[in-house]
Amino acid sequence: MVPFMILFIVALLYGDYFLFERGYQLYGRLLGEAFSGIFLIIVVAQLALRRRFDLPPKYVFWSVGFFFIILAGAIANDMSTGAVVMGIRENFKYAPLFLLPIVYKFDDRQIKTLLLVLLFFGCLQLPYMVHQRITEEWATGDYITGTLLFSNNVSVFLICSWAILFGCYLRKRVTQVQFVLLSITLLLPTTLNETKGSLVLLPLAFFLPLAFAPDIKRLGVKLIFAGGLFALLAIGFSTINTFLIGDRGGTSILDLFLNPDRLIAYLMPAAQGGSWMGRLDKLLLAWEQISQSSVNLLLGVGLGNVNDTSHEIFAGEFTEFGSLLGTTFNQYLWETGIIGVTFALMFPIFSFFDARRIVGNNGLTSAIANGWLAVAAITFVSVFYIRAPDAQAISYLFFFVAGHVAARAYQLRIGKHGFSGQKSSQAELMQHGLASARSHVAS
Repeated sequence: MVPFMILFIVALLYGDYFLFERGYQLYGRLLGEAFSGIFLIIVVAQLALRRRFDLPPKYVFWSVGFFFIILAGAIANDMSTGAVVMGIRENFKYAPLFLLPIVYKFDDRQIKTLLLVLLFFGCLQLPYMVHQRITEEWATGDYITGTLLFSNNVSVFLICSWAILFGCYLRKRVTQVQFVLLSITLLLPTTLNETKGSLVLLPLAFFLPLAFAPDIKRLGVKLIFAGGLFALLAIGFSTINTFLIGDRGGTSILDLFLNPDRLIAYLMPAAQGGSWMGRLDKLLLAWEQISQSSVNLLLGVGLGNVNDTSHEIFAGEFTEFGSLLGTTFNQYLWETGIIGVTFALMFPIFSFFDARRIVGNNGLTSAIANGWLAVAAITFVSVFYIRAPDAQAISYLFFFVAGHVAARAYQLRIGKHGFSGQKSSQAELMQHGLASARSHVAS
């Protein structure tokens, strides 16, 4: 399983970029979906073989509820079959990655191998982005994308990678020298592409792993120290950004956040008379469309009805607006309404509390959970910053690790450490019986 997962990670974090550079962008997206289809077959086979399904019930209820929201939206808007298929394809292709660790238990050694592969690709972004910065001397930071095709996406990936690294460092899984060197390698690239959102996401990566780490003495002092360190980083971030802007002009990142008028002009330029639409402009457009009826306000115009596709068979009623979705939040608000976007936002919240449940235990997964608290929070915030179909590498990887954390949280809750009451191997039953006998004797 692990070699196939490594191949999948390579396809996500380099294969998509390789095909895009050679003009085969569609094949890059289909490559991830092909792997997802194979994982679905593996999930079904594992479920039939092991009959173990370590999924917290809240995810089952969430899935059923979200399915009925989608069904109601499709019926209410009389959607075409092609648009429905497109909506299901775009939004549920990540499900097999979430279910894989639910039905197949990855041990710490296997997870460590996958983390090292992810770390390698995280470190690889630095030379790629330096090269892009040099060769695109007069271009904006939008062209500094590493191997993730979009500048916003690579920043989110690197900050999430650093958050997990920080969690492992707090749990003494990484030495201080390794942590410092890897931190420079992972965070330096986020200063090269001028992404404003980095200063919003970085505090989450700094403070949440530290705040929830077990056995942290003098937490208040360390939080103050972390705050001072982040302030220095923010100043350095802004200084490098201002230097890179150079003769192109523009506004430094700190100045943008400290000046409300400039921030509003950046987020909604069209409303200020500009020629292009910012994130809030696109959000207002979606709100204007769904607020025209109470049904659309609650259920949206239907999942897949605003999809951006060049194939007429998959086109929805609002496909012409597909390029203006901008963010995941905007897409779900437009297509699933207030109820649907509320359900979508619940998922990273669930994952946060799963990580919170296991963060106090021992083992590599608990160290990962320490950093995953920040990743779940970053994912929640990122729905206002990036759009999942444009960030499929991040989305696939998020759901895989979220599934692993959910499975471990469920196993911990039922107290059976790896089997959940379904048919288990004889060795597992014997070990459980011996443990129960020892507990009885001790009492």
